[in-house]
Amino acid sequence: MRRETWQDPDGPLDVVIVGGGPAGAAAGRLLAAWGYSVLLLTKSDAAAPSLAESLPPSCRKVFEAVGVREAFDSARFLAASGNTVCWGGGPPRVAAFGGGRVGHQVLRRDFDRLLLAEARRGGAVVRTGVTVRDVQMPGEASPATVTGRGDPSGTVTVTGRDERGRAVTAAARIVLDCSGRAGVVARRHRTRVQAGATTLALVGVWRRDDAWPRHECGPVDGGREASGDDAHTVVEAYADGWAWSVPVSSRRRYVTVMVDPRTTGTDHPGSLAARYAAEIRKTRHLAHMTGGAALERPPWACDASEYGARRFGGPGFLLVGDAASFIDPLSSFGVKKAMASGWLAAIVTNTCLRHPDRAALARRFHAEREQETWSAYRRQAATFFAQVSQRELHPFWSDRSDPVTLAAVADRAGGADAVEAFRRDPAVRDAFEALRRAPAIRLRRTAAARTSTAPAIEGREIVPGASLSISTGETEAVAIRYLRGVDLPALVALADRRTQVPDLYEAYAQSHPPVELADFLGALSILLGKGLLRNDI
Repeated sequence: MRRETWQDPDGPLDVVIVGGGPAGAAAGRLLAAWGYSVLLLTKSDAAAPSLAESLPPSCRKVFEAVGVREAFDSARFLAASGNTVCWGGGPPRVAAFGGGRVGHQVLRRDFDRLLLAEARRGGAVVRTGVTVRDVQMPGEASPATVTGRGDPSGTVTVTGRDERGRAVTAAARIVLDCSGRAGVVARRHRTRVQAGATTLALVGVWRRDDAWPRHECGPVDGGREASGDDAHTVVEAYADGWAWSVPVSSRRRYVTVMVDPRTTGTDHPGSLAARYAAEIRKTRHLAHMTGGAALERPPWACDASEYGARRFGGPGFLLVGDAASFIDPLSSFGVKKAMASGWLAAIVTNTCLRHPDRAALARRFHAEREQETWSAYRRQAATFFAQVSQRELHPFWSDRSDPVTLAAVADRAGGADAVEAFRRDPAVRDAFEALRRAPAIRLRRTAAARTSTAPAIEGREIVPGASLSISTGETEAVAIRYLRGVDLPALVALADRRTQVPDLYEAYAQSHPPVELADFLGALSILLGKGLLRNDI
């Protein structure tokens, strides 16, 4: 049988990427653009039904970092001004993005193809229709049926089959597992999903020829009355599940119900469609919306259970995007998380290949960031589930809002955990109010501003950088370089050079990447509230 083998003329490829979703395409585009030989292997998307996703406005920053913003804008995906939320009782509430910002509704097949095209344009070789079966690490026995030892020279070997059944083999210095839930490498390192947290998504595509009915909405985030526009994502909780609807055009909407597979029977023909219809009937607002609409095709099911990993990388490999962890779709940040993970993986890979002496440091940074991200999103989702569990006394809600279950699956870490702890800290809140009222500032560094060394991003590399040791009040002091994008050691160094906060903000912006004023004020308040700076006025 014919075998297709991929490698450089002088040896193995620099990088093989397994999976062509947002994470793989983002990493592939960047690494190829930086001069590396990149092979991206992905399955065909022709047979599987496509999902719809809601992308928040903050995704634009990631698009810019990856270099696909112009291509995304040219695609003209459906724009939305916010979400309509039916959560925890009461009338629907409009959650507007505000500030003139818009999000977008995308059909994942179209969005993923756009990203793959950009990866090709950046110089990556993209092979579709390939199913990767095995990845052998250097000096490692194959975990699959293939016997023997891995290459002791440091080469990773990737094997699979194309759509014609032909063997495909590639050798690389590093493999990025971006294969999502399949977890070609990740499944060896994945945590177990607890039974109470398993979730099944039942998906249907609805069409209607007239306008979709609008809701009588309550306040916009506690303000004036309003109704959501036709492009809003609609999210609704009900007794034993939740549902969300994403429009992809003025006539088509995807409506997905999230249920517990332990109590939702879909085992025999026709049961899935019946169960989907039964779940839609449990809703109030989405049942009203879909009344008079027709399903384009029978509904289908997919696993939507959360998971993470015990290990996010090692010599020769990184787990990236949904291969590393999967967050509850309730956040609507799945695509953003995946692309940000791909961006970071490109930086970590670049560091490992160019500076082998820093490879362990770079992998440590990658693992910490992936763990922090997963933990933060899990806590966010648990908070939303807890709100409903106070009203709906069903295990679906209590199992997902139980902090004991949460702690058992994801350990607390610094970074994102620290941000939440600082927000709750009365001293930080008091410092913010004092800063807001102060007619002027005369900031001084204190003895509490102790620096330590921790990995940080500098350009396209992970470097050992100066960080500040800050106590969150809930855990031991954590070493933090960046907080919401603000370089804390740099802010401390600049603090005594201005007497007005706007002047200090402008001075920081002149020498650092731009950050939101709210994030800058938050970082300054933390430094004051935790005693690393003092204001002599």
